[in-house]
Amino acid sequence: MHTTRYAALLGILAVTSAANGSDHVLVIGGGPTPASSQLSIERNVVYLRQVLQNLGRTDIHPEVLFASGPDAVPDVCVDQSSSVPPSIKLLTDLIGESKGINLGYRCHDIGDVKGPADRPTIFQSLERYSKELKKGDRLLIYVTGHGGKGNPSTNGLLHTWKDGEMRVRDFVQSLDSFSPDVEVVVVMVQCYSGTFANMIFNGGDPDKGLTNHRRAGFFATVDSRPAAGCTPDTKVEDYKEYSTSFFAALTGKSRGGQEVKADDINGDGQISMAEAHAFTVLNSPTIDICYRTSDRFLEKEARLDSKDEKLMPTEVNLAKLLETADPIRRHVIEKLAADFNISGDSPIADAEKISKQISEDRRRTKALITSIDNNASSAAKKMKETLFIRWPFLQNAWHPDTHSLLTKESESVVKFIEGQSGFTAWKRMMDRAKSLRTQDLEKERKWAKLQRFLLTAKSVVRAENLRREGSPEVLKRYEEISQLENSPFASLPSSVVAPVAN
Repeated sequence: MHTTRYAALLGILAVTSAANGSDHVLVIGGGPTPASSQLSIERNVVYLRQVLQNLGRTDIHPEVLFASGPDAVPDVCVDQSSSVPPSIKLLTDLIGESKGINLGYRCHDIGDVKGPADRPTIFQSLERYSKELKKGDRLLIYVTGHGGKGNPSTNGLLHTWKDGEMRVRDFVQSLDSFSPDVEVVVVMVQCYSGTFANMIFNGGDPDKGLTNHRRAGFFATVDSRPAAGCTPDTKVEDYKEYSTSFFAALTGKSRGGQEVKADDINGDGQISMAEAHAFTVLNSPTIDICYRTSDRFLEKEARLDSKDEKLMPTEVNLAKLLETADPIRRHVIEKLAADFNISGDSPIADAEKISKQISEDRRRTKALITSIDNNASSAAKKMKETLFIRWPFLQNAWHPDTHSLLTKESESVVKFIEGQSGFTAWKRMMDRAKSLRTQDLEKERKWAKLQRFLLTAKSVVRAENLRREGSPEVLKRYEEISQLENSPFASLPSSVVAPVAN
């Protein structure tokens, strides 16, 4: 079942299916408010259009729903830290009211936006597609914005413009009106996006069984985790989030135009969406625990029970794990095991042990940060009291004298603050806490990459157990989802793929 030939066949079938219909793209972007519609989200939408051009898909004209829509109000926030006067920066750090001072706002610069990314418009678009698309057609839905946890976790949400929301089960209810012969693939990069992997179940509810619709998805992270990437930073080359790596793998080009060679794992000369996901799992330097619909399928439909002799145990050795895995998951496990120096008889247990060690180290770091923050707050409180004695009106940011002071005598404010007896110690503590947060982020990134290994390894064990005891109907559905995940978005010249020895 898990052979290179089988994987290549899935790709051929997918290409044949797509050739009989047409591809369509719906883009949903932006946050619920201007302050949460960061520049990086806008640039993601622009990047997708470039991706389609790089793929030679000039036949596809994506429908874009973004923030406030075509009649744009200022709906994108941009970093303007360089224009914030030092006096204001010092005051906000000291007083603790720094939220948003580094943000500027402008209307989005996307062009040809069909509508706002609000709840009514999103569902109107989905309803129209459900009526227009026919057998063999494929709809790619790309979502770049903000998500929220669900209660239950399987019914999380996407935040939509004007503080609205689209929950998983609302979304799936709309998809249920599509013909089962229309393929729907989603790429979602918002926080907690993995909750939308429940699109493979009837009504989006895992307790209602598997849908017979052809759906698959790729998600920045699991349903319990925030995702990386939302930033007002104007340096596009610094953007690091799921779709940056995913689309680079598909096209062979980074955001900045540099060559990217993703691994052609099944040897068919092109990069499938599943291979682009694998590239992201291996290379994305973020806190994301990348996830796809087949992972969710296996979590729900297959057991992970080492006590049942009929099943593969989680204590399986690395050689057996690699032997059992499908080509893409085998490639991921092999690479990540090498990264973490995992080998031998208990790779899953070893990875969990390393994960626990990182978590304990992070707890110590966070405790130290909390202690430093508390001391810094005490020092800031004393300086703040002295500041308010000197300029009482500073307690009200809207006082006319506050504006006058900060525009006409800003140097005096800075000099006064820096002259306080506790300033040097306070500044040292602030810098130390910042450095520790940077260290903690690096530890979290390492921890997240380890979770990607564990997720992949456990999916392999579950897939084998599904093969051993799953019903023919469930096995067939798993193969259909895998086929859709393994389909290419477009054929690419062989020069942008890196063959993998099998």
